[in-house]
Amino acid sequence: MGYSPYPTPNGSRPSARVWLWVAVGITVMAIFFVGGCVAVFSSDADSENVSRSAAVDVAQSFGNEAANTIAAPSSSAALLPPQRATTGRVSVPIPDGSFTTFTVLSVETGIASVGDFVSQPAQGEFAILTVTVANTSSHPITFRTSQQQVRDGGGRVFDVDGSATVFENDALSWNNEINPGNQITARLVFDMPAEVEPSTVSLRASGGRPVTVALR
Repeated sequence: MGYSPYPTPNGSRPSARVWLWVAVGITVMAIFFVGGCVAVFSSDADSENVSRSAAVDVAQSFGNEAANTIAAPSSSAALLPPQRATTGRVSVPIPDGSFTTFTVLSVETGIASVGDFVSQPAQGEFAILTVTVANTSSHPITFRTSQQQVRDGGGRVFDVDGSATVFENDALSWNNEINPGNQITARLVFDMPAEVEPSTVSLRASGGRPVTVALR
């Protein structure tokens, strides 16, 4: 005996209403899916923007702090006293620190020429300073005649006349090494305009700072 298949209701296919609901469901799911993707990408973009903004803020803050650190002087530097020039007067020994002691013994002006056997005339007039240079340190120092200068009352600077200084000194060269405990006497010659006198002299030797001596 054979069996026939179970007949469908009314012997018809699913109605159009069923397919309509299926289509509506698929559409709704698609809308939710697209909306979710948009929300995720938007959230990622916002997070990236926030991260970039935070990074910029941190970099700017760090840069400002570094700039303030560089610009602001250190407290130790601010507490250091300003370095003052060492000054003295004629006939009074004056140290340059811990290396050399200078003493200006005399100042002569209005001299027309120098030298015993070979005379060297001045362009204007010579001013001659007699100076002692004593090494008070524990190692040799060098006294260079070319580093010594005088100023007149108007602030003009005059260098040593090298050749005239050599003519005026028996045992003095441009570079003079002085051992610890020893001293030399130098006659420094400056060629200055007529009737102009030196007001101050700046003296220095290796290792120390310059000293200034008032000449009048």
